[in-house]
Amino acid sequence: MTRLVEFTSEEGTIYIEVDEKLPLPKPKPEDELISLTDEIAVKAAQSFEDVLNGSISLMQ
Repeated sequence: MTRLVEFTSEEGTIYIEVDEKLPLPKPKPEDELISLTDEIAVKAAQSFEDVLNGSISLMQ
């Protein structure tokens, strides 16, 4: 599944397309699903900050 991840900076909004392959979750309480979504958002934000800081590169 491909998703657009949105990042907001002082210069504007940046959208990055990511290929996300997650297994279909078994039904879970709403709090656990929110936690999973928050975890993905945190990892995406950390990766974006690493790119901005030059820690990692998107160019291959």
